[in-house]
Amino acid sequence: MMLRMIDAGITAPTTEARNPDSADLDALTPLALVTLMNTEDHAVADAVADRLATVDPFAINLLQSNFVSTTSNLVFSRRMYESIGGMVNLRFAHDWDFVLRAVREFRCELIAQPLLKYRTHATNTISSN
Repeated sequence: MMLRMIDAGITAPTTEARNPDSADLDALTPLALVTLMNTEDHAVADAVADRLATVDPFAINLLQSNFVSTTSNLVFSRRMYESIGGMVNLRFAHDWDFVLRAVREFRCELIAQPLLKYRTHATNTISSN
């Protein structure tokens, strides 16, 4: 699955095309090959550096782990819910799936204030293996 984050200007990955600079790798000397690899590696690092300021930290953190943990702590409008297709019937990851789809189209943020008391019981999925 490709997650396109916040940048509606990206329509297709441009990294999937053949690189003409590496078309004849077998014909390169070892030094030329290493030089080409270093040049290409720098191009990727430069492209990422140019985009870092526009990347949403909420979305990056969400890609690394499901810190949402339960849907009871989400606040959203009906328009957002309907726009991203609602909840998918997944036993353990429905909340993560929902928020991953939400960050593709909407700005999400944490409210750093306790607004919820969560009750656990024997049939909670949060307490099951």
